[in-house]
Amino acid sequence: MAVRANGGGRCIGGRAGSRKRWADLTERQRAAILVLASVELSLTATAAVDLFYRPQGRLRGRKALWWPVLVIQPFGPIAYLIMARRRSGGPAG
Repeated sequence: MAVRANGGGRCIGGRAGSRKRWADLTERQRAAILVLASVELSLTATAAVDLFYRPQGRLRGRKALWWPVLVIQPFGPIAYLIMARRRSGGPAG
């Protein structure tokens, strides 16, 4: 099947034209995206601040290894907050 562009820059008959733009989304879809992005940003910021201030002795693993994990969205910050932090015990400092 041949794909040709129409005058508006969208493709007809192919997948290239199926990509939605922000203006094409409904209000509910826009709200859902904004809420999920806010949650993701909050988790990442919380994990980054905690990692920055938490002493090495209160972490499972090295700090240098946890920083790259934080950029794996959305699982990295969640994994850090659940698995990396030692709540009690371990050396303080």
